[in-house]
Amino acid sequence: MKYWIVPNNDHTFRIGDAIAAQNGMADWRSDKFSVGDIVFIYKTKPERCIRYKMEVMKAKMIFDQAFEQEAFWTDKDQYYSGIVSFYARLKLIEVYEDDILSLHYLHEHGYQGDPRSVREIKDGDLLDFLLHPHQLI
Repeated sequence: MKYWIVPNNDHTFRIGDAIAAQNGMADWRSDKFSVGDIVFIYKTKPERCIRYKMEVMKAKMIFDQAFEQEAFWTDKDQYYSGIVSFYARLKLIEVYEDDILSLHYLHEHGYQGDPRSVREIKDGDLLDFLLHPHQLI
């Protein structure tokens, strides 16, 4: 099992709306994930914090196997450019409505920079914080 932080910008793809409409599921474009991996969705500006913890239920799906999510893509050019991509099906585990996993706290626990691309988390302190944020603040 691997742990990932991935950035999401609602000006491109509204993942929260996709999760709500698809019974706690969403498909994410990536061929990096494996079934059982945990994905933390980091919402970019203005929120700048992790909002969702999700588990990979299916991996390396082709476009025809993925949910129809065009309605959630604000940037239609990005949507159509990804038709040849692989997808992973993510299932919602937890929603963080407070700012417990804000960029400030991520930095305090060892995260470097801003989440701008899919990044695997291997660091012990950061991983411990992601898995148990309310215990470590």
